[in-house]
Amino acid sequence: MKFSKILWKRVLLSILFLTTFLFLLSLIHFNLLGSEESLQLVSLTSSYMFHIVMSSVVLLIMGFVALNYEIYLGYGYMTSVFIKPFFLVVVFKDVILSEGSLGMMDKLLLLVPFFCALLAEVISIHGILKLVEKKQKIEANKVL
Repeated sequence: MKFSKILWKRVLLSILFLTTFLFLLSLIHFNLLGSEESLQLVSLTSSYMFHIVMSSVVLLIMGFVALNYEIYLGYGYMTSVFIKPFFLVVVFKDVILSEGSLGMMDKLLLLVPFFCALLAEVISIHGILKLVEKKQKIEANKVL
């Protein structure tokens, strides 16, 4: 099978894994908190949706980079790790830049999904990196 088909299959499965993982985590989070009425500034659903969308975009970009510029895959991922908090601030600017200080619950509602999405991204990117490494070994064996 062609490498590009295998790669995109891996990327789409990674997005499915990430979405399922964060969805289940959000259900657990909802059950632990009880009701969302007690939350002041941040909607738990919007926080998880933001991370699902951004992590999916990161995985799609990594698939493109792995296919076309595989030697820059690490740089692409590091760039996405630094850009993602920027978009977090842009999307949730009302919460982050509000005049009142953020309560501990609001901070946790922004950080817990962020780190869980980051963990799922790392696991998915690891799979993509192993796939690229396997391709490079096969190509090196063909040259010899």
